Formats: sequence, C-alpha cells, structure tokens
Amino acid sequence: MKLARAVVFDFGNVIARFSHRRAAEALASYSRGTDPALIQAFCFGSELDDAFERGAIGPERFRDKVRAEFRLSCDDGAFDRAFADIFSPIIPVIGLAGSLSGRMPLVLLSNTTPLHSRWFLREMRAELAVFDHLVMSHETGHRKPEPGIFAHVERLTGLPCGAHVLIDDMTANVAGARSAGWDGIIFGASTDLPAELSSLGVRIEP
Repeated sequence: MKLARAVVFDFGNVIARFSHRRAAEALASYSRGTDPALIQAFCFGSELDDAFERGAIGPERFRDKVRAEFRLSCDDGAFDRAFADIFSPIIPVIGLAGSLSGRMPLVLLSNTTPLHSRWFLREMRAELAVFDHLVMSHETGHRKPEPGIFAHVERLTGLPCGAHVLIDDMTANVAGARSAGWDGIIFGASTDLPAELSSLGVRIEP
C-alpha cells in the first residue's frame, strides 16, 4: 500500500516573496536619517529576530526595543504596517497547492513573527484557505530546522515522519527536515516543483 503524503510548504519565498529591506526603509522613514541597513540588521537575522520568531518575546517588547534603538516616532499601527507589509504572492505555487488541496494533508510551516503572520494571514486569507494546518514558529517555541517543529507538524497530521515532504527555500531547513526523516525540496526560481513532487510520490493532477 502506498504511503499517504503530507506536503508542507514554507511561506517566505515559496508561497510569497518578501523584502526585509522594504520593512527597514519604511521604519527608517520614522527616524531622523537612520540608515535602513542598520534597522535591517537589528530586526532580521539577529538574536532579537530569533527570540521573536520562537515566541520568546511578544510584539510589545519587540516594538519597544526597535523604537528605542532608532528613536522611531511611529505608533503601534504605523510600526506594524511598516514592519509587516512586505509580502507578494507567488501565484504558480499557490495554484499548485490549490490543486493538491483535499487530496492530501497540506501544511503551511513558517519561521515567522506574530506581526508578520497576523498580516499575511489576513491579507492572504483566500490564498491560504487551501491549507489544513497553519504552523507559525512563534506559536510552537521552535524554529526550522529544529527537530521540535517537525515533530509538531507530525502530531497535527497524524502521519509518520517519512510521509512528509517539506518545500523550503533554505538549504538548512530542508537538511533539518531530512534529518527528521522527511523528504525535502529546496525551492528556487528554476525549481520544477510539480516534477520534484512527482518524483517523491506526490500525485499531481494534470
């Protein structure tokens, strides 16, 4: 009997493109001439970012730290819009996910912050409705490629590790999934995703 498959999609640069630079520039507009590169380095890929994405700090503390560091003049609403309005849908991948919906478990698995996820879950509500589970790192206490976040997904799907396929643009995340017993596809601009999924036993409808 063929093993049922759960297909797990990363969000950033798989379901939607994003620009950290755009966020940094928008936040810098509320400062007195701060270089956006400084804001980008402080907010993204930093220890602060790691803590925010795993839920160790909340939005209030994050905003306060960034505003204090760069003397930003924006209120909470303006901050959130500047920080989170950075996404644009990748239509072919969303279409592919829609074609799989209802035939196998579909999971969205994102290393993300409460501000980002609140924004894209609202703005892309229709596109994301095809997913059976929406897993945000800040709600689990784990980030990809840590084993705990893959185990969390397995509990949701009720399937063994070998039944899962992760599609992610980050090599480290795919390596972590494979270490957890999953299959993985590193996604990029030239990836033939239907062919890659078919090679792993996921049936693609014509």
